[in-house]
Amino acid sequence: MSKEENGNYTSFVDRYFKRGFKVNLPKGGTFEQCCESSTLNDIQILRHSNRICAVTLAPTHPIISQNKKISSVSFKVSEKLDRSDNKVSGKRKRGGQWLNETSILCKITCHDDDTTYPIHCGIRGTLIEMNENLVTNPELMTSLTQPEHGYVAMVMPKLEEADRMMASLMDEKQFAEYKKRVEATPPAITNDVVVE
Repeated sequence: MSKEENGNYTSFVDRYFKRGFKVNLPKGGTFEQCCESSTLNDIQILRHSNRICAVTLAPTHPIISQNKKISSVSFKVSEKLDRSDNKVSGKRKRGGQWLNETSILCKITCHDDDTTYPIHCGIRGTLIEMNENLVTNPELMTSLTQPEHGYVAMVMPKLEEADRMMASLMDEKQFAEYKKRVEATPPAITNDVVVE
């Protein structure tokens, strides 16, 4: 375990993963546009040095920021597509479902108001696995202190796109500024987030 200068131990995630953030999904937009009008459907990408990315909710996502209680997580994203049916094989992870930035990984329904949130991938790549533990233990999703347990999915970007993809995401400093601005003056929330 490595120690920071102040004597605290750095977390597993901080030591081995690089953080990036994709906000205002599925629309996206410039930094200013996202601060002014947003779905707040924001995700965090944790990229390991081997390129595998864990997709989690960002602290600004309404489920996290409003401390909503999750009633269910469904990997059935359409009538014909269930993400839990994803199967990969071999060290190159062949056979996985291909995802784009706006591909829906799962749908989360909350107790509070029966709102259903589609959780988008935020990056392009092959779906390696969905976190099956979320179906039986959905409160793992809100575990920001241990995002390695509350990840939604593991995604493998193409080798030639991995660095460019991470560079296109907000870094921690940009996200901190975005978070500060949306908390100070909440954006005009659009209805794109609610699907049911």
